[in-house]
Amino acid sequence: MKKMTFLNMFLIFGMSLFAQESENNLISKNGINILPEKGEFAIGIDAVPFLNLLNDKGDVPGFNFVSENTVFFKYFISDNKAIRAYFRIGNYREKEGDENFDNFDKDTETNITLGFGYEKRYGKSRVQGFYGFEGGLLYNKSKFVQNENVLLETSGFGVVVETLLGAEYFFAPKLSIGGQFMWGISFISKKDIENKTKEKIFILDTDNFGGSLILLFHF
Repeated sequence: MKKMTFLNMFLIFGMSLFAQESENNLISKNGINILPEKGEFAIGIDAVPFLNLLNDKGDVPGFNFVSENTVFFKYFISDNKAIRAYFRIGNYREKEGDENFDNFDKDTETNITLGFGYEKRYGKSRVQGFYGFEGGLLYNKSKFVQNENVLLETSGFGVVVETLLGAEYFFAPKLSIGGQFMWGISFISKKDIENKTKEKIFILDTDNFGGSLILLFHF
């Protein structure tokens, strides 16, 4: 607990200190601009395993997906404007037993997520704020078969449009840690193919208010 409190105090102190820097100081000793520039890309990964490592949690940092196996990246069309994109294309299959003896279970699932957005950045220090919007499409299909009998088969399609607000802190050249909150509308249509039932869901709400911490690499 003490270690986590010390880490939080260190991050807050660092952000406060570097927030006082002028724009002319945002260049490293090697002459590298600390903030992102026009024509650069950025890829985001989950920052929590790195913080857990500092807190002796034992988790191993890695290229963990930011949210539900979704790959997230940006392209800067100017020094303070970026196009955002995220995608997920996954297929899951699991089978147990032997089909020759009609004693088996088979589970399959397909997930597709595609989205694009835009962000505008502001700030003249290592602490950068941003706002913008995103829109995306979601598709899911799952099927569970037991001994040639389909026990469950569903499919779903969704549309999401959200505004976003966030901030990043550049603790090193082209390396930042940050988070974002989102608010918008979601429409999801689900269908139970086996029982021939349909369900439509409309959501107007904030998203990830818990705040996912994202570690961003700019290059």
